[in-house]
Amino acid sequence: MFTYIRNIYHPSYYIFGNQQIQSNSLFEIMWITFSVSANMQFVIGVCYHPPKPLYNTDQLIGKISSDLDYIHANSPDSVLIFTGDLNSLPVNFLVNNYGLTLINNTSTHGKRILDKFYTSRPDLFVCRTVESTVKTNHKAVIIGADDFVNDPLPLPTSGSAKPATNKR
Repeated sequence: MFTYIRNIYHPSYYIFGNQQIQSNSLFEIMWITFSVSANMQFVIGVCYHPPKPLYNTDQLIGKISSDLDYIHANSPDSVLIFTGDLNSLPVNFLVNNYGLTLINNTSTHGKRILDKFYTSRPDLFVCRTVESTVKTNHKAVIIGADDFVNDPLPLPTSGSAKPATNKR
């Protein structure tokens, strides 16, 4: 998984008061926060759920739910995003319990949508699914601001961004 946030937004890892929530190495999940203005903060969760996980799927759902509960309690006005290669993870709880909306509805791997993008503010984003530039069976999901459809995605320049990666 790869997340790109421009340096001008000062991205950083989201800090949980209970470090046990953030530090479980069993799961491939990362939370990042950044602000685009004094009044608009974003919290992004990026997750990889393998096709054959070494853990019980309910454990991952429990962790994601605990993290989201903490974020809702401590950053209630933040725009929330949860995204990643979720494979067969049952994600109805994101919609039913947290009011998130899936904004990409195009297949990303064969005829299935494995790479998903949920948000609490679907009005802020547009989504494109394109062929990946790296060797993979997955298509790339590109998310941008509302005017993104008419403008090409600007390429990062050296030193202009802090990439945050979650290696698999």
